[in-house]
Amino acid sequence: MRESTLCYLFKDHQVLLMHRIYKKDDYNENMWIGVGGKVENESVLDCLKREVLEETGLSLNHYQFYGHVYFYEETYHEHMHLFISEDFNGTLKQSVEGYLAFVDIDQLETLPMWEGDDIFLKRILDKTPFVALHLFYEQKKLKNYYFEDTV
Repeated sequence: MRESTLCYLFKDHQVLLMHRIYKKDDYNENMWIGVGGKVENESVLDCLKREVLEETGLSLNHYQFYGHVYFYEETYHEHMHLFISEDFNGTLKQSVEGYLAFVDIDQLETLPMWEGDDIFLKRILDKTPFVALHLFYEQKKLKNYYFEDTV
């Protein structure tokens, strides 16, 4: 099972998102997503900090673990560690993977996003942590999901 991180950076009623429009043959093409990536011979926290810095030019000063997200789609499975941060520094730089923008939280519903991302992002915005979220996709369409809210 692939292991990854995803982080949402918040400031002034906005969240940093990446519009995936630059990479060829990108599974996330045209979607707005948080920043993060694959864990590569490192700890989850090292991956989190590395991916945020590589993709945005920003360094995390403080971050909060929010929950585990499991994606299941036909032959693909992923375990994502979800984080949020309101404490970071540096100068935002554009990424080779997509266009970065701080988006007003009230505008999120107008953006193309994965159905599952919308589900866990709403829990983040409602300040409702969870232990795990299991998302079941078929041909890029969410077919079912369930939360584990207790240990």
